[in-house]
Amino acid sequence: MSSLRFVVALLTIGAAAFAQESIPNAQRVLQQFAQGPLTLEPNRGQAPKGVDFIASSLDHKFLLSASGARLEIFDATTKSVEPVQLQFVGANASAAGQGLQKTAFSSAHFSASDKEGLQRNLPNYSKVLYRQVWPGIDVLYYGNRNKLEYDLVVAAGANPDAIRIKLLAQNHFSLTRAGDLLVQTRNGAVTQHKPLVYQMVDNQRKEVAARYEFEGADEVRIRLGKYDRTRELVIDPTLALSSPSVNAPFGAVAVDPSSNIYAAAFNGIGKPFRLQVRCQRQRHKSR
Repeated sequence: MSSLRFVVALLTIGAAAFAQESIPNAQRVLQQFAQGPLTLEPNRGQAPKGVDFIASSLDHKFLLSASGARLEIFDATTKSVEPVQLQFVGANASAAGQGLQKTAFSSAHFSASDKEGLQRNLPNYSKVLYRQVWPGIDVLYYGNRNKLEYDLVVAAGANPDAIRIKLLAQNHFSLTRAGDLLVQTRNGAVTQHKPLVYQMVDNQRKEVAARYEFEGADEVRIRLGKYDRTRELVIDPTLALSSPSVNAPFGAVAVDPSSNIYAAAFNGIGKPFRLQVRCQRQRHKSR
């Protein structure tokens, strides 16, 4: 625990040193991070077992595995974390995630529990691919900081009826008139948008009619219109934080002249609100 306090002290000194970096520029860097593309880092102990990749933003994060995705929304005022879980029913839990399109962005987590430094200099990827989550169906994750897109790629001849998604949240999802799935949480509204479904025909995207259909209280299936079963089919839902919380879980945030972002944060993992220092680096061209 003493090493954790030491790192926090360094962060405090660093924040004072970084004051020479103009406030508008620091705000610009943080805004670029919050509004930029989603980057996914491998789990090296900074998240619970069973999580393969993590995408962090200023007030929430996405946790990914072959069994689905979990959104955790923070509120620093109440020091609470509210989860929204998409569970892939009947999925191949042993499917391995593969990071694609490595970015220039890297991240590091500093805590006394990481004695071997496994959480330092973590690569970040633009996309993560899970193959054969259901027979003949892959899942590709990507997006931006406030939304997670996941393509359900159905191979020619595979059965999309295998896709079953259980929605787990403290409040039940409801179906809107637009065909979206909506849940109101204490820390913001979460929407799973009506899926865009298409096939590529002669290098042109041909859309396929699709809608959500509840099966029981918390399980959703995707009902499709007519399509060519001899071609690959892409089902593209989006999980979005409709009204992000303004209460990010950071006790201190600093940006150095190289645009490295340093944050003392409640990570919401394991014991609730264990203080962890997190450093994330973002390279960008100066204006």
